[in-house]
This record gives sequence, structure tokens and C-alpha cells, in this order.
Amino acid sequence: MFQLTPAGAVSVLYAFTGGADGATPFAGLIQATDGNFYGTTANGGASSAGTVFQLTPAGAVSVLYAFTGETDGAAPAASVIQAADGNFYGVTQSGGVFGGGTAFRLRSAIPTTITWDPPAPIEYGTALSATQLNATASVPGTFAYMPAPGTVLQAGPQTLAVTFTPTDTNYAIATSTVTLIVTAAAPVITWNPPQSIAYGRALSGRELNATANVSGTFAYSPPAGTVFGVGTQTLSVTFTPTDGTDYTTETSTVTLTVTPVATTTTSGGGNEYPLQFTPGAGYRGLVVAGTSWLRIPSAAIQCSAIAVTTRCTPDPGGVAVIEPSPRITTRPARGTSTATS
Repeated sequence: MFQLTPAGAVSVLYAFTGGADGATPFAGLIQATDGNFYGTTANGGASSAGTVFQLTPAGAVSVLYAFTGETDGAAPAASVIQAADGNFYGVTQSGGVFGGGTAFRLRSAIPTTITWDPPAPIEYGTALSATQLNATASVPGTFAYMPAPGTVLQAGPQTLAVTFTPTDTNYAIATSTVTLIVTAAAPVITWNPPQSIAYGRALSGRELNATANVSGTFAYSPPAGTVFGVGTQTLSVTFTPTDGTDYTTETSTVTLTVTPVATTTTSGGGNEYPLQFTPGAGYRGLVVAGTSWLRIPSAAIQCSAIAVTTRCTPDPGGVAVIEPSPRITTRPARGTSTATS
């Protein structure tokens, strides 16, 4: 089927496949009161016995009836007409009770009205339900939605479609579409406030340990390795999800307390015995001559092991930074060395 403009320009509106849509449209078309075009094909269709079809001005074809070649007839070579009652009438060349063709009437379906307002936006992860799929029609019938209820759509504008089939076959099948906006979801970041740390200890994974409910990357500020001053400090993280379409980038903050460090004291003279101190969880130790010794960061204090005893000299500032900052007291002579936290 084609369109020819007064200027002589031809546009093909539809090309029959010879299958279920029909083949060999001998007769011309009529334009009905609904503005659509109607015609017949002598062959093709579900039973290869011809069809009656509708053609919209946009070129969409719908088969209204496919002849079986039995009592209803076959090979409708002539066109149809639309009578005053709104129905279509035509003839077939063969088939029918006696095999000599038939005269037929094709009822013009009564238009059906679908009402379907665009639904409110939903967040990604929300499944489609009757809240969005809530079309109504002017007559009883059934609705078939696409996508179906329970579908989870990606973020962005999405098209929802429905096909309505009236219970009364005198009414036409109708379709409708609406647009649904699906917004990106916010990832859930879990980050508990870390335990306090002593001055001089750098940030590490013990403090920078946020997690999220979806995959992605964490960017911390300040980064690992930062050494804070004493006081209350704010740590922040920016989480960028791997799925940047369905999830938004989110941030979170926690507060970290940095405590002052302890100082070391000695007896002021005499021999100093090894500390009888075994590092607990989170401590770092060095064993010398069978005794556990606390290892003190060299950036803050200089310690040198000499035989069985050790003398630790504070840095020029007079403060020994100990990780994780126990207070150490040593006694001269044969007193017992102690370590408290």
C-alpha cells in the first residue's frame, strides 16, 4: 500500500509479508468514518484464505478478520464498504456452504476509552505494582501491562504500556501508554565512630572502615597516613557506587578524638631493670633476653637495646610517644617494673 501526493511523490505505507497479515490486495481501499482505511487481501492470513484489514494513516496494519476457507468464505477479491449502520460489508469469491463464495458483514467495533494518569515518580529498587499500573476503561474487560507487575526498572524515564481487551466483543481492543520517572536510589553507608587514638598515630583502616550496601569505591578525607593534632577531628568519606545510573554518590562523616600522649619517667639514677610487660592486643613488642619490651616509634623517641637492660631517652621535646600510649614507670634496684594503660 502506498501514498501518492498531488506532486507525484510516492511513499510506501505498508508491504504485506504474505503471512498472517495477508497477501494479494486486489481491491482498493475505503476511508471509514473513523479516519482509518479498510481493505481486503485475496490470499494470506492465518488460514491462507484472505483477510479484512485496517490501515491507519501512519501505516500501521491490523488484521480485523482472517477467513478460514470454510463456511465463512475465502478469497475476498473485492473491497468492503461501510454502511450507514457503521458496519463493513463485502463478498468472497469462494468458500461458504456451497463453495461459491459468501457475502459477509464485519461489525465496526465500538471505541473503548482508557483512562491512565502518569504515576508519581518511584525510587530505583521499587517494583511495579497496582500503584503505577492502575488504568481504567469505559467498559468491563482485562488489562495486560508491559512491563508486568513486579518488574524493577532502571533509573530514568520509563514507558509503561497497557492493552485492554473488552469483555463485550462489540467494543474495540484499546492500548495506552504513560511515562514513569524512576529516580536513582541513595546507597546506605555504615560508618561507626572510631575509638579515640593517641597523638602521633596515623589514620589507618582501623578508623577509615566505612561500608555500603552496594559495590563502589570510598574516598576518605583526610586520607590514610594523616597525623592529627590533639582534639576532636572530623573524618569524611565520599562513596561512589559502581552502578552510577541507579545509585547516587553519597557522603558521610564521623568524629574522631585524638588524646594527648603519655610521658616516660625513670628513677633518676641507678640500674634500670627490664619492664615485665607483655604487649596486649593492639600493642607492638620486641623481645630482648627473654623479656617483652615495648617498641616506641623512633620518630618520637630513641631507644637502644644494650644487653639485658634498655635505657630510653625522650626526644628533645621531652615527650615519649608510645603506641598505644600506656604509662610506663620503672623502679631502681630490684623493684618491679610496671606498665599501666
